[in-house]
Amino acid sequence: MKRTLSLVLALMLMLACVPALSEEASARLTEEEVTFTFGISENVALPITENMPAWDEAARITGVRLEPIIIPSGEYKTKMSALYASNDLPDIFYVNTAFVPLQEMVDDGALLDLTDLVAQFAPNIASDFENIPDYARTKINGRIYTLGVIRRDTNQQPGTAPMIRGDLLEKNNLPMPATWSELEATLEKLHEIYPDMIPYSARGQNRLIGVDYLSVTRSLGADYNMYRDENNEWHLGRIETRYRDFLETMSRLYAKGILDSEYLTKSLSNLQEECSAGKVMFFYENPTFVADINKSLAAVDSTAYFTMVPLLENQYGETVNYRARDHKFNMYAISSQISDPELIVKFFNWAYSEQGAINYGWGVEGDSFEYDENGQPQWTQATLDKYTAADNAFYKLQSDYGLNTDIFAPSWLYTIYDPFLGDGWNQKAVYDFYQAQDDKFIPVPVDPPFTVEQSERLTEIKQELTDYGNTIINQIIMGIQPIEAFDDMVQYFKDNGALEMEDIYNAAETAYQASLTK
Repeated sequence: MKRTLSLVLALMLMLACVPALSEEASARLTEEEVTFTFGISENVALPITENMPAWDEAARITGVRLEPIIIPSGEYKTKMSALYASNDLPDIFYVNTAFVPLQEMVDDGALLDLTDLVAQFAPNIASDFENIPDYARTKINGRIYTLGVIRRDTNQQPGTAPMIRGDLLEKNNLPMPATWSELEATLEKLHEIYPDMIPYSARGQNRLIGVDYLSVTRSLGADYNMYRDENNEWHLGRIETRYRDFLETMSRLYAKGILDSEYLTKSLSNLQEECSAGKVMFFYENPTFVADINKSLAAVDSTAYFTMVPLLENQYGETVNYRARDHKFNMYAISSQISDPELIVKFFNWAYSEQGAINYGWGVEGDSFEYDENGQPQWTQATLDKYTAADNAFYKLQSDYGLNTDIFAPSWLYTIYDPFLGDGWNQKAVYDFYQAQDDKFIPVPVDPPFTVEQSERLTEIKQELTDYGNTIINQIIMGIQPIEAFDDMVQYFKDNGALEMEDIYNAAETAYQASLTK
């Protein structure tokens, strides 16, 4: 007995002298480095290279290397459809662009069923599916086939906001508008004073008529897309009276010369250039764009600046806007032909860990970032010195290191730093803007899971309605057609599947809600 006790004590003493495994050592998943291909859609503002430090660091830590198959975003659907048809998909790929309906890919056996692998090897992923609202809506036939980008900290830029030239209000003793009608009157007055400026500019129809949920449409009280009411019932916004009211408003702004006559063909870069040159009074956009805009605008006029307008009350007495989802669902899928399913799921589990989040959000410790006295990551001074002076500073940093969600970051951290945003535009102001009005923002709805037949029919209906409807909508705004054309459009929609689309959504929602009680 004494001998046994002595051996136990000696073993405990020996173990106490052995250092604990480091987090990095415990993250090693394979002795020999293994490479998986990754089909990635390249944003033109974020060029992707094959030797990105954050990706190299992940390979060093885990033993898993991602090899990017770089496809320009405009060609992604076409090229990925071709790879799918030839049974030559990359090991990992983006599916948020829906180059083929997900249910079809599942039925064809193209996607790896992650359900059992996640339960066995990926506690971080399993926890997310258990705890994040609406994440389960991404399951297909009750199984996990896709993974999302999951926000790990406070979403400081959850959508779009009205932006106005604050200096023009000050110079002309005009108060900050509080309602849409006040904004219209303000822009009319400013248009009289500055006739060569564009009172209200927008980048294309998506951010104006509502194709994009984060457009101005919901602020004015309408919906373009499908939306879910408080009773979990789905409706098509474009066939409702409120959308008619929205078109009347936009048509009136266009007729008065307030709404940019060239909105339909304007790109984001066009909008940014015109705002930076001092040609625009108001726009409704992602407020982080204003950092670079205000920097350039100051070179044109040192007193000029854009500022956020508190959300505007609409004609129904509502003050509301959609907010972007904190998480980006249906982002990644894995080919069922992958050579080592267990290893890739373990790798994704690491990517969803704190260490993985820091790696793909901040880059390489001692190079792009370091830890402060409180153990929090921060950019090194060398990083700030190099990038704050660059054009599109933060985009260039992400591109050079392979960081953030437009490249690869399953765990999403907010890593932008105020100097990247320019003098006088503090990201905290954006965060405070949203926080002060948090009750006025509503989340973008997440579709229920659809069957293959439902998905195919919805694709047909949506294409038919979009091809016909958007032409009519823009013609009404531009005064080419009278507002009464809206009523004819609604009838066309109903005759060509709009009500059927609502029925499909509601049947899928009922099935999804029933699945939650099983």
